[in-house]
Amino acid sequence: MTFSSAPVVGAPDSQYWPQVFQYSPEESRVFIVAFCVQDGENTREKGRVFIEKLQKLSYSRIEDLSTALQRTCTEFHNYLESFTAAYIDHELLYLWSMGNGKVHLQRGQKYGCVVDSQEFRVIGGRIHQGDVLILGTKGFFTAVPHIKIHDGATAEEIADTAVITLQKSAIQSTSAAYVLQVVGQEEERSKKKDVIESIVPIHQEVPTTPPLPPHKQKKLLSRDAIILLTTNIFQGVLRQSFLPRIFVHSFSEKRKKTVIALSAGILFAVLVLVIAITRYQNNQRKAIDRVVTPYQQRLTSAQGKQSEDMIGARQETQQVVNDSTAELHRLKPRSTEYNALRRFVTTAEQYYATISGEKKLDSLPLFYNFQLVKSSFIAKKSATTKNTAVFLDPEGTVIQMNLQTKQPTVLEAGSVTALRDIGLRGNVVVLFGVGNSGILGLYESGKSLGIEVDDRSGPSLFRLFGLSAYVYMKGDGSLMKYPSQGSGYGAGKNWLKSAPGLDRNDVTSLVIDGKVWIGTAKGEIFSFAQGTKLSFSPKGMLTPFSSSIMLYTTPDLPNLYVLEPNAQRLVVLDKNGVYQKQIISKDIATTTDLFVSDDGKTAYLLAGSLVYSVNLE
Repeated sequence: MTFSSAPVVGAPDSQYWPQVFQYSPEESRVFIVAFCVQDGENTREKGRVFIEKLQKLSYSRIEDLSTALQRTCTEFHNYLESFTAAYIDHELLYLWSMGNGKVHLQRGQKYGCVVDSQEFRVIGGRIHQGDVLILGTKGFFTAVPHIKIHDGATAEEIADTAVITLQKSAIQSTSAAYVLQVVGQEEERSKKKDVIESIVPIHQEVPTTPPLPPHKQKKLLSRDAIILLTTNIFQGVLRQSFLPRIFVHSFSEKRKKTVIALSAGILFAVLVLVIAITRYQNNQRKAIDRVVTPYQQRLTSAQGKQSEDMIGARQETQQVVNDSTAELHRLKPRSTEYNALRRFVTTAEQYYATISGEKKLDSLPLFYNFQLVKSSFIAKKSATTKNTAVFLDPEGTVIQMNLQTKQPTVLEAGSVTALRDIGLRGNVVVLFGVGNSGILGLYESGKSLGIEVDDRSGPSLFRLFGLSAYVYMKGDGSLMKYPSQGSGYGAGKNWLKSAPGLDRNDVTSLVIDGKVWIGTAKGEIFSFAQGTKLSFSPKGMLTPFSSSIMLYTTPDLPNLYVLEPNAQRLVVLDKNGVYQKQIISKDIATTTDLFVSDDGKTAYLLAGSLVYSVNLE
């Protein structure tokens, strides 16, 4: 029997951590778990410990496995939000549920839930060719209540359909599931009546010879099982072919010698077969160990660093994934070594996903399309305060929007032309452009705010912070600060005292939260306090910034948000430069600006006539 499987895992948050676990010792056996844990700040640590418990399960009978699972679930009862598990041994199926974890089964034209229990429960049954099992947490089936399984759909296609629905849900953080499909059935091994005719409570139908655990199967198959099998065959042949005749006939001496010689020949052939099979399996096991063990040792080393050196753990794990994947491509497909290494790569990738903080999205959720308001509107710059955002089209149009109601208001720039940037002073729009006098400066409702700059100095960036206005002069690399005065601003002076290493022609982004943050076309980030450069560098990023970046933060946000369109990513750093997470999507390639909600939960990315929203939790 062979299987195809695919995981579906939601986005974890600070309270909930959904995860899946799979172990396949061979093609005809598979053990799969979908669960979600919660424990506030220790949620992820609890989840990782729970996976370690699953990896170390030890049992010799299916009853022992069930007892071990129940003991583990009881140990984590205070943290385990929801749990489902399945173990398939050839055609035999065992299912566990706790915390209303559910298993849905598609068999032919029939589809339904076969287990759903708040308290720990186990049932057993027989799996058939073409069956599709969906193991999920309670949160998964709340977020994705219905999954349409079309004829011919693979496990991966079913999982992809579920992911699309899940991304639209507000409760991704409790959603974990595994889709498993039986794609190949072994020939019937016995003509005896099925041990289990249908899905029934397992305590009524546990077979007398249950499957052995993964860590003991190879050992039994290589020695004890073969010897036991051949011994039984030999004894059976003797009983059926020879022994009855001994008690019926009186053999001649010659006949006795013939029986003894034939028996000895059969015994010798069986022993040779046992030795050959054992030697073959030992060679296979050595080949697997030779390929997989070095990578497993490196992964174990990375896992050991996780609690004290997350950066090092990420780097080592990614390198292990890269190296083992490259090795996999060099092996002969479907060979024993290939299958063993493929399972390891899957395990390593799943572990990396839990510590990378990386989320890949096929497409970003659309927040608003400005073509609904004005067909030619192209947003290049933005500014925000509380629930109000303004978007600037340099051709002379401003759209103001309430972020909660998405109610837009179109504002014309009027007499201000050659627009460079936009800001908000309270709820009043401030434009950076050329007024009636032909002078570049700041204007409010068409009136000058007293800031007039020489366009030849190449001013490129403008920001409002507190009671002051800041204009970066690209020509000479100065950052002019203009203090509030009356209804406008007074005379300005250069705020930057020193900026070693900063190429004034490379500046692409300016943001202020008390400190001044400057981003460059080379992916550099500079931090300044009281006009003096501070020591700052990103830490823990596996791929550093290398192209033009845009920055965003406020005094109330704990993080610095870095948009790198060329790398198609949005990266979150804390203000000490430590990597937190990143969002990767092809849609980011066309973005030009960003801002983040006051609670830090949502980022808004500008891309021409579109605004995308990204969940940062």
